[in-house]
Amino acid sequence: MLFRSGVVKSVDAFARAFNANKAAMSIRPGTYTLKKEMSASEAVAALLDEANRSDNTVTVTPGQTVAQIVKRITSVTEFSTAEVEAALADTASIGLPDEAGGNAEGWLYPGAYEVSSTDTPTTLFARMIAGTIDEFERLGVAEGARQTVLIKASILEREVNIDRYLPMVARVIENRLANDQAETRGLLQMDSTVLYGVGKTGGIPTEAELLDENRG
Repeated sequence: MLFRSGVVKSVDAFARAFNANKAAMSIRPGTYTLKKEMSASEAVAALLDEANRSDNTVTVTPGQTVAQIVKRITSVTEFSTAEVEAALADTASIGLPDEAGGNAEGWLYPGAYEVSSTDTPTTLFARMIAGTIDEFERLGVAEGARQTVLIKASILEREVNIDRYLPMVARVIENRLANDQAETRGLLQMDSTVLYGVGKTGGIPTEAELLDENRG
């Protein structure tokens, strides 16, 4: 790439300079601003200088909503909110399964995504969704059950921050959904579901929010 872009004169010269610099292995992936016709050693040094690197990494963390991910994408790339939302709406192009019902919520796999110059919002979302599908296939989750599994897993991500409590909270979810005669009347009534229903991502629900018709 550096040779084709006219940054260095030859691939071999750059390879020798790279191998001669002990710090070269710490060069991070990313987009760099470099001059043309640099010496091989200058090119390696420039790649080691973080000042020349653009931070185009979109980081998706467990429990983030689509809205939060859209905001992250627009903050670290040149994509506009309109472009990102248009990509989300084209569910076929991003590979969103039919069972998602057109909503990518929960289908964007956590991870760090380096955005290259050839990426678009569509290719970025496609990689995230492919990661989720790959994980389902690895775990052997049947296609018809994936949306339900995602919803329950998303609730667990918001409710639990200590892994050993995951099975216990998962059992609470199953019990509440199964018994419409219990105190919660078949509703979950968890902070995470109430907050999601009223469009919030953190905090403690107010009394009014607990009574809102969109509560979980």
